[in-house]
Amino acid sequence: MSVLFGPEFQALLAAAVRRVRSLRGRKDSELPSRRQIGAPRGAFAGHRRYSSGDDVRHVDWNAYARTGELFAKVFEEDERRALTLLLDCTPSMLASDRYDGARRMAALVGALALARLDGLRVVCGKDAVYTLNGAEGVGTLLKILDDVEPAVVDADDLARVPIDRGWLGSTCWISDFAEPDAHSMGLRMLRGAGRNCTGVLPAVPADRSPDVGGWIELRDPETGEIELVRVDTELRAAIESELELLERRQDALFAAVGYPLLRLPIPAAGDFRLTSWFPGRWISRI
Repeated sequence: MSVLFGPEFQALLAAAVRRVRSLRGRKDSELPSRRQIGAPRGAFAGHRRYSSGDDVRHVDWNAYARTGELFAKVFEEDERRALTLLLDCTPSMLASDRYDGARRMAALVGALALARLDGLRVVCGKDAVYTLNGAEGVGTLLKILDDVEPAVVDADDLARVPIDRGWLGSTCWISDFAEPDAHSMGLRMLRGAGRNCTGVLPAVPADRSPDVGGWIELRDPETGEIELVRVDTELRAAIESELELLERRQDALFAAVGYPLLRLPIPAAGDFRLTSWFPGRWISRI
């Protein structure tokens, strides 16, 4: 495992899992049957195509005998408790430490879902889709997030994955939402399909103000040409105004579909305290 998920982060992950388990312990003790790994819960709700990582005990072998294709049985409560992680891997996420912070947040959210024995689906692109189950899937989750490379991914394609595959449950979309209009259709599709979604924006200081004396890339919207410009006080003031406008557009985007948008500051390098990665009670909103 790379330095991204080194010993300090894994210690943070273990502490987070222990904390959430202790907070949920009383509730879980009232539902002992829910702790049985692989036990179907709720009424039979239908079939979906088998995906790598699905529990083989839920394969409908009768359907396979008839069609020659693998289908998994879907149980209502299992589907509604599953979490889908949509991870933005577009190049805009490479600004500052955002991409590494986003992957660490995805690891925390996903590991907590797996520790609760909920199903987890990770979508990093139209064809980069993974299904994990049970606490033993945490190691696989870290490897997936460690290996994923930045790539141009259409936001609509990310949103279509859980809809086209008939996944229920909650969705957590981790992105910088740098182009709000590009995410509008995807969020509306999720809302139209009756999915719950929470936006998580891993925030960096440059989201509000660039450093004077630093350098930024400016792209000409007509020619596409990029120029490297040094930031002075006048340019910083102009950029701050644009960043405030972008923030309002992002808030309006989520307000229009009735979904929450959480801006979570990425802790400083070397800061692996629980209080830094779990400010307030944000994890309970996903």
